[in-house]
Amino acid sequence: EGSFGQIFLVEDKKHNKYALKKIIAGSSGDIDSIQQEYQILLDIQNGDQIVSVVNIFGLTKYKLDITTYVLYVLMELASTDWEKEILGRKTTKKYYSEKELMEILSCLVKSLSILQQQNISHRDIKPQNILVFNEKNSKKIYKLADFGEAKELLKDVKPTNKQTLRGTELYMSPILFYALRGRKKINYIQHNPYKSDVFSFGLCALFAATLCFESLYDVRELKSNVSLRCVIQRYLKYRYSTDIINLITKMLDVNETTRMDFMELEKEFNNLGY
Repeated sequence: EGSFGQIFLVEDKKHNKYALKKIIAGSSGDIDSIQQEYQILLDIQNGDQIVSVVNIFGLTKYKLDITTYVLYVLMELASTDWEKEILGRKTTKKYYSEKELMEILSCLVKSLSILQQQNISHRDIKPQNILVFNEKNSKKIYKLADFGEAKELLKDVKPTNKQTLRGTELYMSPILFYALRGRKKINYIQHNPYKSDVFSFGLCALFAATLCFESLYDVRELKSNVSLRCVIQRYLKYRYSTDIINLITKMLDVNETTRMDFMELEKEFNNLGY
């Protein structure tokens, strides 16, 4: 159960198990808007390119009463989400190896790069929205989920145009974070949604590398890239190479102008052989 509604474990007559998300809204217009956003996932699944996003098997909506509408989303069932996996590793002090972490990050970056090429920004990237699936060969697959905040940007609109403020506060990019903290008029914020997503993804990477939320709080309000790199090095220099330190530092660049988007970030991973 969460702010969006509820998720149920369901099975069909052949005992195949699924996740069923139930989203409640107060008007037909709201539920139609939510349905359109989830339609993005279905469109992605039917595309030519393979993208690591959770599979949706169907959508249906109902009017429960005069003021209540509900959307049901039938999805594949994950083993867990990335936040729970990371916190589990924290308990056992089992850090990701460099290869493990780089392979997880590179796979997700490639998918986010494909979404960017299709003019789609996620707008709420966090470990809870990355699901983990266990394959029969013991291999794990990480998939993007919860596109309820996703936005398909018009091709004739520049990504720096004003965008509505969306996301989870801890994982917001600096522009969105300070707009929220400043209690300014936040209906529309001038920012690049892809680069905002990169910052959120960088915080996910830092959390996975350190296995602790404290690292996020330590970089959350930094306004200097020099200070940022010092903090990241302090956390990572004894466990990971400069490649990971450099990548996470670039993702968390406090300056949106110089921060990479996902297509540029994918090239960085390719140059490192991932």
